[in-house]
Amino acid sequence: GNHRNDWAIKVYEAWKEVMNLVIRGYGSSGFQSWTLPVLYTAGKYLRVFAIKADDEQAAKVGKGAVKMDTDGIGDDVTSGAFEKNERLEDAARVINRVFTLCISDRAPMEESRKWGLYHTTNLLFKTYFK
Repeated sequence: GNHRNDWAIKVYEAWKEVMNLVIRGYGSSGFQSWTLPVLYTAGKYLRVFAIKADDEQAAKVGKGAVKMDTDGIGDDVTSGAFEKNERLEDAARVINRVFTLCISDRAPMEESRKWGLYHTTNLLFKTYFK
């Protein structure tokens, strides 16, 4: 059936909800810094699921969806490339919220979420330069 074909998109959307709840937990409930691995893991899998969902979408649309620039002097990014990475770009926006969450922590350094910046920055680079 058709429902089996879009599992990655559904997983991505569900995981994005998990990620939003985790971010809300740090923002409003004040999760302590020793729980940062939860944030790392949630962000890592959000990126993985976004890539799978984009791949699934591309396969569904067909190989003709992404137009390549043949004259060699156009932009590196074509309009098809945006659609191709739609969920990965969305994931980058969510991971950016994690970055903001970490950098804006005012707690003393020993118990600060700022330690999460190392992993979050690495994850953002991996996402931007996939």
